[in-house]
Amino acid sequence: MRINRSHPKERPTGIQYRKTVSQAQLPGVLMNAGLLSFDSVSDPATMRELVGDELITGMVVGVNGNVFYALDLGLLGMRRLGLPSQHEYNKQVAGGQVANDK
Repeated sequence: MRINRSHPKERPTGIQYRKTVSQAQLPGVLMNAGLLSFDSVSDPATMRELVGDELITGMVVGVNGNVFYALDLGLLGMRRLGLPSQHEYNKQVAGGQVANDK
């Protein structure tokens, strides 16, 4: 999961960082335990409930490197190595180039 927790000029404390990491990992932990379906990552309401409003995007990447489920539908079918960097993705979000509506 990609989330945006703090203002770019602020540095999170250790506690804030650990909380952010735990929130970002929660959907994956639940999916691995069989408590959350993989396609849930495509539902913005579910992901924001689990991760928080700071959520930028989320995806399920298979062992072959393909994106099988994603909050941003434009990422479906992409290969992990072809995904935009955090910086590039943030620019796309700011420019309205992200398609995460069903």
